[in-house]
Amino acid sequence: MKQLFVLSFIFISALSGCAQNDNKGQWLKENEKVEDSSDRKAVNGFGANLIVVKEPDKFIKEWLKPEQPNFYTTKTVKPDEKIGIIVLFAGCKPDSAGVCNTEVDYILTRPDGKELLNQKGLELWKETAPPKPNTHLGKAVIKLEMLKSNLIGEYKVKAKVYDKNADISFELKTQFTLENK
Repeated sequence: MKQLFVLSFIFISALSGCAQNDNKGQWLKENEKVEDSSDRKAVNGFGANLIVVKEPDKFIKEWLKPEQPNFYTTKTVKPDEKIGIIVLFAGCKPDSAGVCNTEVDYILTRPDGKELLNQKGLELWKETAPPKPNTHLGKAVIKLEMLKSNLIGEYKVKAKVYDKNADISFELKTQFTLENK
């Protein structure tokens, strides 16, 4: 039986006040170093963070405010809830024209190990390099609504991010659990 879900892509631009240390490729939170993890990495000044949020439209609206956004990630989802799979990034390398060339591949795997989503080469940021060291919202946001017909259990999310100007790529992983209502 084929599992159903609602999917849409949205493309946006935004800035925030979270920082990534450009010199060492190290994430910072309140000026304290934060170690890399499976969902957050930095390599040679380019960093990315894979998150899952409920109510992605509300998240984006909050992110677009001029002040630092308040938001929460999630690890649990109920049927019919809307979620967003998002990559936040910092420190993309501009080319000679000042433009970044970053992409992301997303893979979402069901609890039984079958792929539910496989999207490659989505634009993360291909515009003028955003100001450093702020964290920015990538343009490729996946919005999903997990339906009652989806398998209950843990869904695995992978994002491979690329800074093509810097010849850097790395994989990020996170997960969420679809629970009974």
